[in-house]
Formats: sequence, C-alpha cells, structure tokens
Amino acid sequence: MDMRVFLEREIASLNLKIVNFTYWYNASNKINVNILIEKNDYVSSNLSECVQITKLAKLWLKNYSMVNMVNLSVACPSIERPLFNLEDFDYFKGQEVYVLFKQLHEGRKKIQGFIKNVNCDLITIENKEASYNFNYDLVDKANLVVDWKSLMSQTKKDSKIRGMS
Repeated sequence: MDMRVFLEREIASLNLKIVNFTYWYNASNKINVNILIEKNDYVSSNLSECVQITKLAKLWLKNYSMVNMVNLSVACPSIERPLFNLEDFDYFKGQEVYVLFKQLHEGRKKIQGFIKNVNCDLITIENKEASYNFNYDLVDKANLVVDWKSLMSQTKKDSKIRGMS
C-alpha cells in the first residue's frame, strides 16, 4: 500500500484530508515527500494535527524500512492557498485568485480576478478588465490572492480594540 493511501485511510476519522501530496528525488538521491493537509471543511489544520500526520507517515516509512531514505514535510496550506482541483475553485467562489495557464488562453498566460462561477469544468473569473471563461484542464497553477493592505489594516484595528497598540 502506498503512503498516500495509508494516510488517507488513517486520517479519515480525524476530519482531515490531504490536499496535496508530492514527492521527488533530490541531488543526494533521497526522496523528498511534501504533504499538505487541512480539515475537511477547508479550515487550516493546526500544529498538533501536522505532528499527528508526521507520526503516521513515519510509521509507514518504518514498516517499509525507508525512514533514512526520506525527507518528510507535513504542513497546512498558506494564507495564499493553492487551488489543486475544480472543487477548490467551487469552494472559494467569490474569492480573488491568480491563475497561470498551461498555454496561452485568449492571448493571456495568466489572469487575476474573482471566481464568479464554476459550472462542470468551466470556470469564470472576472476582474476590472473583463470576464474570462476557461476549462479547468487549461490551469497549470492557481492560488488565492490576499489583499495584504486590507489584512494589515484590519490587524491594526483588531490590535487597537484589544488595547495592544
């Protein structure tokens, strides 16, 4: 049984899911394994959950005598969370995203805007310039975009309310 299948089975009862699982060989011929996890309701996981998944992954590695052959990283998606599948686009409808296409689409290699609709595999993103429709299979990479200025402004307001500034 491969590690991802093992982990998905083990964490099913913990309200967690693997949102991305990647591995590759590094220059010293060790395997790098990166696992991103979050709660099933798209809430970011916490440190103790990452530790729990790390322990499960190490158990799998130990059972296959691979502990010293692997560099393991378990984390939760960042604030500018990558979108890994069509369901992610649908869940984050209304949010601002950055999309990089595999090839030129309507003369563009990338767009940034708000997810307006997801219908079957057709995604609609709007920005100040236009509305763009494209099939999910054209997406190379995509991630949420954070309005850092607004976020920092809100953080300062919250700090003042709590008397921290």
